[in-house]
Amino acid sequence: MTEVQQLPLARLIDRFNEPCGLPDCRFTSQRVNDRWCPQHRLLRREIERRQRPRECDDCHACCIHLPLADRPAHTPCPELKDGRCGVYEKRPGACRRFRCAWLQGFSFSTVRPDRCGVLVQPVVEDGGVRLNVIECDAGALDRNPLIITACQHLDCTLVRACYLDGRVIAYRRA
Repeated sequence: MTEVQQLPLARLIDRFNEPCGLPDCRFTSQRVNDRWCPQHRLLRREIERRQRPRECDDCHACCIHLPLADRPAHTPCPELKDGRCGVYEKRPGACRRFRCAWLQGFSFSTVRPDRCGVLVQPVVEDGGVRLNVIECDAGALDRNPLIITACQHLDCTLVRACYLDGRVIAYRRA
């Protein structure tokens, strides 16, 4: 992963808006032209890539691991047939409204729940935002400790790590 891919989106935009000083770059003067230096081209491509809306595609981690009122966590939805929602057009409101942190663009494309084995669920509460970090594959949180570390550095009041073996560890922001 390149340095540019590791930067948060806000920092990418800040760096994109900084002049680089190269004579052919668009940011060298008040005059706006269509030429960009390689660094600004790279930053612009990464910003555009991240701002594109993400789609679930073949990821169904929430359909299996997210606890809902009528089914416990880590229990596949009965409507999930052949890797697809059998009632997608008429799915329940809770399913329509749910958007994991990856789908909302909070993380890199490689941290999609079905690829990294971890589903991050942001929950807005009175006191701020709580993140539920739900392990989808056994050992995924142990293999990817940076996921919890990264979640702790986000602007949230509580991070709850829910392991497949039933352990729940809470990290409160001081």
